[in-house]
Amino acid sequence: LIAEAFKFHSEQIIYSGNSPTLDINNYDYNDLMVFNILPDGKIDWIKRVPKRQLSTNDDGNYSSFLSSLIDDDLYILFNDTPTNLKVRETEPAKPVSFKKDEALTLVVITNDGTQTKKIIANNAYLKVTLMTKMFVKISDKEFIICGKAKSQERYGKLIIE
Repeated sequence: LIAEAFKFHSEQIIYSGNSPTLDINNYDYNDLMVFNILPDGKIDWIKRVPKRQLSTNDDGNYSSFLSSLIDDDLYILFNDTPTNLKVRETEPAKPVSFKKDEALTLVVITNDGTQTKKIIANNAYLKVTLMTKMFVKISDKEFIICGKAKSQERYGKLIIE
């Protein structure tokens, strides 16, 4: 079981006169809590995956996560900042900006709760910002991925080996 901390906040700025109003939608996708539940319903362990994704007026498309269970290990994909690779489970994550420093990050949590984290794609190098909320899982190890390069959408296939 995976739970994600999420907060949506909307503001409307109304100008005087004939000026149009300005709508601001803020999306905060934060830490994941991963629960390993035994067949008898008891919780074996709980792990926190620190992440902090803040965005405005993008429908949160670059945020959130995608997961897959492969050979009893849980694989979790999300955009993060490379500085968070060294953030421990008990520490707060630094926010990802979705401007220049994001990278597609893979967290693997083994059946015993051991957690590893690594970058699998640097969005600046790819010249695309990956939209993890739009990824489609086509099998346990394969995903159709989507990203934006300037105003054009790009698609590809990600295979986890």
